[in-house]
Amino acid sequence: MITLRTNPKRSSLGNLESLPSLFIMCILIVYPLASLLIQIVFPNVFSAHMNWKFSVSDVGRVLSVPLNVISIVNSLWMGAIGAVIAVIIGTVTAFGAQNASGWTKKLIHTCVWIILFAPSFVIASGWVVLLQGGGIIPELFHFSPNAFNWFFSPVGLFLIMGLRYFPFAHFAMTQSLQNIGPEYIRAAKLLGAKRWTIFFQIWLRLLAPALLAGATIAFAEGFGDYSLASVITPNLNVPLVAFQIYSALYELPVDFSSAAVLSLIVIVVTAAAIMLQFWWLNRRRYGTISGSSWADVSSEKERPKWVVWLALFVIAIGLILPLGATLIQSFWKNNFQGFAAANWTISNYVSALGVGDSGLAALLRTAMYALITSCIVMLLGLYIAQQMTFNKSAVNKSINAVTMSTIAIPGIVLGCGYVFGWNALYLKPLHMDIFGTSLCLGLAYVAVHLPYAIRLQLSAMLQISPNLLSAAQILGARKGFVLRTIVLPLVMETAISTFLISFTGTMFELPAASMLYPAGHPPISVLINHLFADSDWAPGSALSIIGMLAVFGSYALGNFLLRKLLGGKSLNGTWDRSPTVSSVRGSTETSRVAAAPQGRGSSPTDLTITHT
Repeated sequence: MITLRTNPKRSSLGNLESLPSLFIMCILIVYPLASLLIQIVFPNVFSAHMNWKFSVSDVGRVLSVPLNVISIVNSLWMGAIGAVIAVIIGTVTAFGAQNASGWTKKLIHTCVWIILFAPSFVIASGWVVLLQGGGIIPELFHFSPNAFNWFFSPVGLFLIMGLRYFPFAHFAMTQSLQNIGPEYIRAAKLLGAKRWTIFFQIWLRLLAPALLAGATIAFAEGFGDYSLASVITPNLNVPLVAFQIYSALYELPVDFSSAAVLSLIVIVVTAAAIMLQFWWLNRRRYGTISGSSWADVSSEKERPKWVVWLALFVIAIGLILPLGATLIQSFWKNNFQGFAAANWTISNYVSALGVGDSGLAALLRTAMYALITSCIVMLLGLYIAQQMTFNKSAVNKSINAVTMSTIAIPGIVLGCGYVFGWNALYLKPLHMDIFGTSLCLGLAYVAVHLPYAIRLQLSAMLQISPNLLSAAQILGARKGFVLRTIVLPLVMETAISTFLISFTGTMFELPAASMLYPAGHPPISVLINHLFADSDWAPGSALSIIGMLAVFGSYALGNFLLRKLLGGKSLNGTWDRSPTVSSVRGSTETSRVAAAPQGRGSSPTDLTITHT
């Protein structure tokens, strides 16, 4: 039977219909990244004296600069150690949630979600506020200002990375723990295995895919995370490659070649880490789900409570300490008077929300960016995903390859590509040099979130039975009518979810915003980062709290409206099984890197790395 999916268009007409989608992806993603690579082999193409002379000599020059090499090496080994710590912490919290019940289980998962949503630069600045000389802990316990100097070193960076990125390991482990039946543990106990033998020989081996997935994501995030580096590098004096890319473009002397070469190194290292994970997992089978698997019916007494308490303790350190420090700092006049009664004030909030204040202006400006971006991302995601699902042309295969490959690129690299691509001299006669305008920043926001929206919409549309579309076609319905009345209602919940994800993600997006914002009109993330960089901790903390409340409030309101509007009902009764906002967010953040292949020969369906 001929259907939209079973009879894919491979004709020239099918390719022609897909050209608008390809054009959109080229404008948003392909052209900026291609500009980045062109800069490496044609080093003068974006300079004032433009020429197309081929040369790779700048690669050697960039790698001969000691600071560049140090930043690469630091990012490599610190990212690796941070990933190990993140996996250890994520394992503890995942086992804690597995052995918890009731409100304790919900509390653990909720707190981990909050850590995942919280911006990296707010977490990092919270630790600085907490432990720096004259900070909250030294003031509260009357410690020496130098008591925590050890923290402002690579040791502190490991801990911050581990506590910031452990949610990736946690969510990767959570589902895997649920898929391991108790029959393995009972068999081991019958054979006389002790508790630690069971943990190391059964649990860790069967959880290897989830452990590697969490470690890969944590490493990739740590290696290319500009948000963390923007706070860590100035305060800890530890050069990291993400901050070095930014410095090459925005500190004198400007060095385009360094930015391009270092960006390429970030892409290569991230891709190598992911390929290494796939190679390792394809060496053996890890299947744990079978028809004979048993449900876990262990009683409360059989569940170790110390794991639950340890998980709560770790989460308290990772969440309450940095965010609590930010909250306290936001009510202080200055750090010199500490906890004295006269030092408490709400003036920082009043100032931030005052009419005409830069904080309120930045918040409203960012909210407008987020609203427009999320609308465009949702509509483009729907349009391109339906083209890729129901029009199997060669052009759509190219678009699929673009979305799969670019989704793992850090935001700092994409922002760097926009600097080269949309600031080129050859665009001036065409009046297309949009660098430094709101349009350029808006395009970058869309480019950051569009690959996620497309992959999520693809997963939703692939669940639609071809029989539904075939029946409509047999009854004479045209393609547009089928898509509008059948496809769109069935993926509406995912579409709304991509809207909310894009909205909340744009509010605190920092890497691209730092490079591309119009002069004098910074988004809230850039303004907060500038305040922290100038040691204006109290105003920056107040603005961080306001921004986070706005993000969490928007997300909660969106989730509430989604439930009210859809109410678990649907035209065909499947709404209650389709992905919710939280589950889609989960698939975006944790099933990335592919939900780790579960056996030999399996391949990932989605490869996603967040842009932070």
